[in-house]
Amino acid sequence: MSGRDGGRSERVPTPAWSAPDPREHDVAGLTPPVPDVTIVGQATIDDIHREDGTILLDTPGGAVLYATVGASMWGVRVGVVTRFGDDYDPSFSQQATADPDRTDWSGVSFLVGESIRDVATYHPDGSRTYRFRSAHRLRELTPVPADIPSHMLRAPYVHLAPASLGQQLALAESVRAAGAAVSLDTERHFIREDPDLVAPLLARVDFFVPSLEHLQLIFDSEETAPRAFWPQIRELGRAYVIVKWGVFGAYVFDIKRRLGWHIGVVRGLRIEDATGAGDAFCGGFLAGLIQSGDIVTAAAYGTVSSSFVLESLGARHPPHFDRALAAARLEEVVRTIPVHPDRLD
Repeated sequence: MSGRDGGRSERVPTPAWSAPDPREHDVAGLTPPVPDVTIVGQATIDDIHREDGTILLDTPGGAVLYATVGASMWGVRVGVVTRFGDDYDPSFSQQATADPDRTDWSGVSFLVGESIRDVATYHPDGSRTYRFRSAHRLRELTPVPADIPSHMLRAPYVHLAPASLGQQLALAESVRAAGAAVSLDTERHFIREDPDLVAPLLARVDFFVPSLEHLQLIFDSEETAPRAFWPQIRELGRAYVIVKWGVFGAYVFDIKRRLGWHIGVVRGLRIEDATGAGDAFCGGFLAGLIQSGDIVTAAAYGTVSSSFVLESLGARHPPHFDRALAAARLEEVVRTIPVHPDRLD
């Protein structure tokens, strides 16, 4: 698909080292396979208040699980690094993958005490607010660099799901030192806590995958189209920026080549719940990089992953998912990609 336009002929950055075959074991056969994608972040137990008044209690959630759902749809090996409280139902993790045989949970640890519990409220205007019932556990239940198993650090791509920016910064430095390419997502409350850490953090990642609302907060702007943020985004330097744009799809910025692409959506969805759709996009995006090697096509994979999560509840493998339907949706989204990119500046 990268041959559709000369602007898409360059492949995404690869780690400085030569990545091992993810299926390769050591001589003794004891080392787990190296994942294609490692996902690092928080798991939560959610109470979801939907805009129609429905309340869903004790729902498995957290960005790390939703991203795992999104990545595991595409036949890649996924490594998961997170911390659970001792009240976390272990079955939640097994529900959060479309491919149990290729999902490695050896990076999960249990800590004494309650899990991260939050209340997510969706409003009629489409906005959402979070209230953490156990905010004091956020930092403690965010993985630290030492939590990442050595074989998971050898993955070509490592995604850092939302957490405090200081903790993400420490993780990004550790992952980059190991030679992996880093993908980053964030959340508004973390940006508000540490606005001065945004720039140094983004300088250490290869792929920044924010929502439009995150750009609005970071750059103190009410612009409603991703392309309007190009004057600020071009100053970020090395990172690709893939903006999640809600009902309008996504927008991909290639900062180095000053190109942009609008990615469309899967139409005709029967939306059940929007929680975790952006996280599933991040996981699907990295799986798409493994499968296609093309930054723009990868965003189409992310869009399809999020479409399945939109039609289901909680950080669980969507019951209606199948690979044939995923392939059909991918073809639909790829057809929305413009033949000629936007030439920025």
